[in-house]
Amino acid sequence: MSIKKAANEAIGTKKKYRRKKGLRIWNEEIKNAIENKRTGCQKYLQNLSEKNLETYQIKRNMAKTVVSKTHKESWDRFICRIEAGIFGEKSMAYKVLKHLNQTNKDTIEINNIEDQK
Repeated sequence: MSIKKAANEAIGTKKKYRRKKGLRIWNEEIKNAIENKRTGCQKYLQNLSEKNLETYQIKRNMAKTVVSKTHKESWDRFICRIEAGIFGEKSMAYKVLKHLNQTNKDTIEINNIEDQK
């Protein structure tokens, strides 16, 4: 029996579930703001001047405000759906609350010394 198998039997392992993070609220407004930010960054990197830096910073801040505004609107719609679910269909509200209360499970991985060589 190897050390790794013995350790797995004695200690055990847990699975870690990672939530897939992404921007689910992607729309044309966000796409245009990010594209403008990218072009501003490229212009600044091609010609390092104060004017290009200022225009890039303005475009970057505009992109951040567009994304945060859209996130806030999406969150407000989500909360409205939960509130409607509490007074109507309770199963959706309970599913969301159950999902929010779950904790991430960590994985313990023990590497065999012989495998590292």
